[in-house]
Amino acid sequence: MSRADDIFDISEPEREQSTPRSKPLKLERASDVKPEKLHYLMTRMIPFGYVTVLDGKMGVGKSTALLDVVARGSRGVEMPDGTPHPTPSKGFASIILTPEDSAAVTIVPKLMKMGAARELVYLEKHVDDDGYAQLALADPQHLVALRDAIRETSARLVIIDPLFAYTAGIRTSNDSEMRQVLGPLAAIARETGAAIVCTRHVTKSRDVTEALFKGGGSVAIAAAVRSLLLAIEDPERPQGYLWASAKCSTGAKPPALRYEIVGDGPDDAAAICRWCGTFDVEANDLVGTDEDTSKTAQIADLLREILADGRQVAGKDVRTQIEQKHPKTGESVITAACRRARVDRSGRDSTFQGGTFWRLAHHSNRRGATGGGGGSGATGGSAE
Repeated sequence: MSRADDIFDISEPEREQSTPRSKPLKLERASDVKPEKLHYLMTRMIPFGYVTVLDGKMGVGKSTALLDVVARGSRGVEMPDGTPHPTPSKGFASIILTPEDSAAVTIVPKLMKMGAARELVYLEKHVDDDGYAQLALADPQHLVALRDAIRETSARLVIIDPLFAYTAGIRTSNDSEMRQVLGPLAAIARETGAAIVCTRHVTKSRDVTEALFKGGGSVAIAAAVRSLLLAIEDPERPQGYLWASAKCSTGAKPPALRYEIVGDGPDDAAAICRWCGTFDVEANDLVGTDEDTSKTAQIADLLREILADGRQVAGKDVRTQIEQKHPKTGESVITAACRRARVDRSGRDSTFQGGTFWRLAHHSNRRGATGGGGGSGATGGSAE
C-alpha cells in the first residue's frame, strides 16, 4: 500500500462500523531517518515535493507568469530567478488545472508564444458546461486520480489555478476542513516529487496587514505550505509586478522577482510574461491598511507636487520632505503612494552620488537618456 493510499484510506475494504479502527501512535528514532536534500524548481520559492501557494488579486498576471515557468520547464532552460533546470538535456512535463482560462483562446496561444514544448504540457480536459472544475480535492478518489496522472505523465510541476475552484463541498474558511484537503495534497507532492503550485485571490479587506494572511480562506493554508508567494504591483515600475516571498520555511526569503505582462495591445488574450530581474523588498512592505489609505493619498499628492514639471529629485531628499510633513510614515505607505502617483524610483545618475532619483513616470521616456532611463532598474531595486 502506498503512502497516499494509506492517507486517503480508500484501498482497504470498508470495516464494520461496530469494529473501531485502531490508529496507534507510531514513532521512529531520529537516528533511523536518512537526511534528504531539498531540491527546488525556483530557489526558496518553489520546492519540489511540496505545495506552494501564490496569492494575488485579479489582473497581476499570476496565471501568465506560471505559464512562463511551465514553458521554461518544457524547454529545458533555467527558471526566471536563474535556478538551473533540473534536467537541462530535456524538458519536463507539467499539468495545468484551471477552469478560468480557455485552453484554445488563452493557454495554448500563450504557450506557443513562449516557445513551450506543448507535448509536455497536459491540460485538464473535462470541465462542465458551467465552467466549474470537475476535480474535487475533497474526494479521495479524485486525489488518487491526480496522483496517478502525475505518475503517468511524469509531471514535475502541477498548477492548480485557483485552488478554491477545486474545493467543492469544503468550507474554505474552516481550518480543519482545509487541512483535510492540503494534507493529502502535500502527500501527493512528497510521494511523486512534483512541485504543486496553487493560486488564490487575495482578500479585499485592508485590515489584513500581514502578507502571509492576505490570501482568502483559512489561515491553515499559509501554515500548511512550505512556501507562500505574493503577486502584487511593483511600486517602482508603473506597468510592472512582483513575486514577493511571504513565507519560506527552508531559509532566508529570496529577493522579489520583477515581471511585466507584454502583449499586442489591451485585447491580446495571448499576452506573455517578461521577467525583469530582482527587487529587494519585504512582502509586508507592499501590503497597506485602511488606516493608511488617507495618508497614502496625501503623500501621493505631495509627490506630485515635489516632482512636478518633470523635476528629478534625489530619493533621500524626497524622503526627507515626506518625513517633515508626515512623520513616521511606514515603507508600505510610501510604496502605495508612489504607485498611486506613478512615481518612477529606478533612475540612477552620478549627480546623485550613486543613489536613485525619483520622477513622475510620464516624464521617464522624455528623459530616458539620463541615469537609468525610462524605469529600467530591472535588476536593481534600491528603495532609496
